[in-house]
Amino acid sequence: MKIAKYLHYIEERGVYLLLFLLPWQTRLFLNSSATEYGQISLYVLDFLLITLILLFVPEFVEGLRNSTKKSLNKWSLGYSMAVLITWSLMSSMWAPDQSVTLFKTLLIFKAVLLFWLVTRTFVSHYKASIAFIAGALVQAGVGIWQFLAQSAQGSKWLGMATHVPATLVASVVEYADERWLRAYGALPHPNILGGLLAVALFVLLGLLLSKHKTTWSPLSETLFFYGSAVVLTAGLFFSFSRSAWLALALGMLLIFISIRSVTTSQRWQLGKVTLVIMVTFTVLTFTYLPLFYTRITGTTRLEHKSTIERIDSALQARSIIHDNWLQGVGAGNYTQVIVRAGASPAPTEFRYIQPVHNTWLLILAELGAIGLALILVTGYGLLVTFRENSFKSSLLHTTPLLALLIISLFDHYLWSLSVGLLLAATTLALSLKSLQNS
Repeated sequence: MKIAKYLHYIEERGVYLLLFLLPWQTRLFLNSSATEYGQISLYVLDFLLITLILLFVPEFVEGLRNSTKKSLNKWSLGYSMAVLITWSLMSSMWAPDQSVTLFKTLLIFKAVLLFWLVTRTFVSHYKASIAFIAGALVQAGVGIWQFLAQSAQGSKWLGMATHVPATLVASVVEYADERWLRAYGALPHPNILGGLLAVALFVLLGLLLSKHKTTWSPLSETLFFYGSAVVLTAGLFFSFSRSAWLALALGMLLIFISIRSVTTSQRWQLGKVTLVIMVTFTVLTFTYLPLFYTRITGTTRLEHKSTIERIDSALQARSIIHDNWLQGVGAGNYTQVIVRAGASPAPTEFRYIQPVHNTWLLILAELGAIGLALILVTGYGLLVTFRENSFKSSLLHTTPLLALLIISLFDHYLWSLSVGLLLAATTLALSLKSLQNS
């Protein structure tokens, strides 16, 4: 009994460390690929995740067998995720590059394992949220520094690439004859940083609804919530991610709609922190109004080019889906199909090839209608949970997940990249734990 308790203690702390280190991309490349999305890599965080899982293999197996909880029926998240992994693995039979499909299946399985770890009963929702927010704060701080310095220094040990505004591959905002580097943090793209920070902001607001009794002093708690709101919002703004901005705006709107479902004390706390977020974003908007206006209107050369590329990508996805609508082209093989067809947005540079900027279209293209249906079934447990709780209360607790759903309509990284899958798994897990602990 003491051994089990000690192992749970190790796993709990390990989960918090994993959530804190989640954004870091230190990895070892195991193959040579024409595109990032065909790259097979071993991430340093994988060792921590594997270690935690190996400590609890018996419990994990038993958890899969008995994953049904009071709030979920027999079509639980656990069962549907297992079927999804099986289908992803089966898609290697018709995928152009089987090794990429096998690796993508491992990434999905890794995300499922992380979800399972975070939702364990001995993992505190409050502490897990704090660890996730703390990791996001580090990324926001790095991103703010990168924007102010207009330089992102690379480090192979931290998994960071070098970015400067003058290089064509850097993500920038063009205004007049100037190129302004967007904030990356330690992540592969500013949009991913923006998505991470948008989720972190709503996780922060969700903590105000938690019944966890903190030992913090009132001053420390106030400084944490207000300070975190300012730093996360600033980092989000400097990412200049329009999808993350939209997620923030619509998430705030949902909070205003459903705020009457909480107590007066919680309503007051939510209102104050929300006001800090809005004021911070507004001040930065007026400070960098030309850059903000450029991103919102999309009238400059670079913004227009980005829009055209997204439209072309959507048309390309439609063609791929039309030819493979039932079973898809195989997990992770979207860009592999484009490379083999020789259809690149930049004919001499396959490295510029990206998946379609819509997570759901990408899933449909890679796993077909069957795979997409399995993804939708996975969300059925959430609908059951909604039915058992006040709808407005559910919206408040699952706002991070709703923000991620908005982002999924405009970007692909939630499915195409390891960090995106882990972010999606973490967001889903924290949203469910927040609702259960309310």
